[in-house]
Amino acid sequence: MINLTVTDINELIAFWLVFCRWSGIIFQLPLFDQVGVPGVLKVLFGIAVSWCFYPSVSIFVLQDISIVGKDNFWVLSAFYVAVGLMAGFLSRIILQIFNSAGSIITQQVGFGAVRYFDLSIGDQVGPFEKFINTTVVTMIVIGGGLYPLFKGSFMTFETMNFLSFSQVKGIVPFALYLFKSVFNTAIILAMPLIVTNIVVMTLLGIIARAVPQMNVLMVSFVLNISLGLFVFILSGEEFYLASINFYSKFIGDWLLFFS
Repeated sequence: MINLTVTDINELIAFWLVFCRWSGIIFQLPLFDQVGVPGVLKVLFGIAVSWCFYPSVSIFVLQDISIVGKDNFWVLSAFYVAVGLMAGFLSRIILQIFNSAGSIITQQVGFGAVRYFDLSIGDQVGPFEKFINTTVVTMIVIGGGLYPLFKGSFMTFETMNFLSFSQVKGIVPFALYLFKSVFNTAIILAMPLIVTNIVVMTLLGIIARAVPQMNVLMVSFVLNISLGLFVFILSGEEFYLASINFYSKFIGDWLLFFS
């Protein structure tokens, strides 16, 4: 029979608080969206990450416990979970660039047109959303792009503890900046396909006026898909380079916000 004895309740509460924040961050990470990861594995991963970072962040957590009191640790638990969810959500917004760009490209190429004819499909993810998001996330993971996410999350323990969370007051302007930047960046990344679609639609409009008997709708499907794929193949390398550059810029702003 194993008997467990807690020698320092403050250390136990501090570890729990570290786990609360990392759990909020990990459950928001888009890394786990690519595959179906069970919740138990996410919890175990959160415990492992908390165990690794605890010696470096425990001093800030123990300061909060000494001020609030160990009897009111539930207040700190709610605060640490909220900050973790906020940090994870902001990192999630950054990676939404690629989903948004993929969605626009899907619409411009014509793969999303089936949604207008078959309403039962609903919000099914198009081929470009999944392909682009998976490819870019893989590039980020292989290239060490997740390191800044963990670094920024680590910095929140010092800059966003219970005593000094002045940066939280700027969360609304920073979130608006991210939303606006994600929208603008998605438009920029999809611009070659948007221009191609505009040119095709303009030419088909002229042809429709000159030859009314032509089924312009069917011709537009063929042209949009063929030209869209051709343009994406030609601009694919530049697309992914620009995607990584935009990600690096936004993740730098994200780190600056938490510093």
